[in-house]
Amino acid sequence: NDDYLPWVGWTPDGGVAAAILDRSQQRLRYVAFVRRTAVALIIEKDAKWVDVHGPPRWLNDKRRLLFVSDRDGQSSLYLADPRAGRVARLTRGFAVSALAGVDERRHLAYVQAAFPTRRDSTVLAVALGGGAPRPLTSGSGTHAFFIAPNGRDFVRADSAFGVPPDFTLGSTAGGDPIPLVRCTLPAGRDFGGFELIQIGSPAGKLDAWIIRPPNFDP
Repeated sequence: NDDYLPWVGWTPDGGVAAAILDRSQQRLRYVAFVRRTAVALIIEKDAKWVDVHGPPRWLNDKRRLLFVSDRDGQSSLYLADPRAGRVARLTRGFAVSALAGVDERRHLAYVQAAFPTRRDSTVLAVALGGGAPRPLTSGSGTHAFFIAPNGRDFVRADSAFGVPPDFTLGSTAGGDPIPLVRCTLPAGRDFGGFELIQIGSPAGKLDAWIIRPPNFDP
């Protein structure tokens, strides 16, 4: 039917799974193939546009899976049990960009999200049973976490406008992070400047930035 396949993969039982997106990009199905027949596990619909946020993450019980969706108007983390027909929303109030990791022993998922403001980005610990999320770090800027499969160890990259990234090694269980790489700007170099601005639109104010070269002539 001239559909798109954003990704293919496997179910926990070793069956073939895939995401099937229609040509209009208004309907996305995450399916498992049973004897070559596609059985829908998750269905996303939007009259204008369905965003593709990446493949779901199966939990160890082989029944439930985590996925990111815009189905309620804001990209959020959801926990689904396709056999029971249940879907629970685990986050709200901030936009989730990706599922960063899972620690099932502690019943936690980790999401990269626009937090504490929409201009910032950090990772939050989200309880699989619900509850208030907990940021793994504080402060403005971008804090990107690369979490190991065990859901505990991570490499973190911290950066901001005009501030080159620092890389540290840490654990979601706590403790002080260990410095890995600290980047510095070369002395005596003019890298220009930047300005954060907002632009009005029918949908409200949109964030933007202006980057000016060194010795900028208006």
